[in-house]
Amino acid sequence: MRRALSALTFVGLVAVPTSAAAQQNPFRLDRGKVRSVEVHSEMTGDLKGTALTALAGDRMVTRSTSTGKFFGKVSTTESWSLVTPEWLYAGNPTEAKGTKMPNMLGAMAKEFDELSRDEKKRAVKNMADMAEVLARAFGGAPLQGEKRTKRTIAGEECQEQAFGGFTTCTMTKAPQIALHSSGKMMCIRFEQTATSVKLDSEVDPSLFELPKGMVFTTPQGITSPDSIGRGFVRYLASEALTDSLAAAKARDAAAQKQAAADGNLTPAQTDSLQEAQSQAACEAIRDIDVGKMMVSASNAILKAMADAAVDEAKKAAGNKLKGLLRKPKIP
Repeated sequence: MRRALSALTFVGLVAVPTSAAAQQNPFRLDRGKVRSVEVHSEMTGDLKGTALTALAGDRMVTRSTSTGKFFGKVSTTESWSLVTPEWLYAGNPTEAKGTKMPNMLGAMAKEFDELSRDEKKRAVKNMADMAEVLARAFGGAPLQGEKRTKRTIAGEECQEQAFGGFTTCTMTKAPQIALHSSGKMMCIRFEQTATSVKLDSEVDPSLFELPKGMVFTTPQGITSPDSIGRGFVRYLASEALTDSLAAAKARDAAAQKQAAADGNLTPAQTDSLQEAQSQAACEAIRDIDVGKMMVSASNAILKAMADAAVDEAKKAAGNKLKGLLRKPKIP
């Protein structure tokens, strides 16, 4: 279940730019208009529990405890994450295990600014298409960003947006924080609503401390985070990713066309078709390892830089050789 929720988080991340202008930098976060925020929320639906989100300066922590019934068994899950300018932490305090990844957003935002106008448009479109493929793989509807009306939750204004079967209402004063979110994934309905919001108050510093006894591991290959971040942005802007996503969407379109050709379907046939479409999407992404993909992208950009340096060296050597072979001028 935690993997499903992690996938939802990734879907939300890549879905955000679908409603933004092509030139807007999706990796440069809006810090909002407040120094600190502390939000307490209630989780309802198939997952019941509580959640806390706190933001102070450039640090943000989230923590939740939820209980739900999965495969006939009731289980409780605790999750925790911390974002700092240097690191991204995530894990389960109960299991005392977590991951630690370099925060590459700064390098990614800088690299996005360096893209050409066409590359920026392609990167944003690829991110939207990737979100759609991921959503279909987990049984969701196509993600088409739709800005809705503003709402007031726990005394604070938020802007509601819909992405297929998911909705979020992000705080106007602190766009990084959602006061409400809801959706359905893998037959699991979830909803989280803020019950109290404290602004510009002194947030307890202990909230941003690493849980005692938790062991963090970093995926292998993360040796040059800035280069990996830049490489990943180049990968998002690549025509290769565009082609790969187009092929995945074509397979889905073919399945829908076949369904239309088959005419009226029984409920069982409809469920079977939806399962087939979801499976097709899963096939397209099942081997995606984001960490490995970022490392590969980094290697690609580093190779390109090395090749460029070699070319420049060859050119310089050629110019020097030409100078040596040039006939001397006769006075």
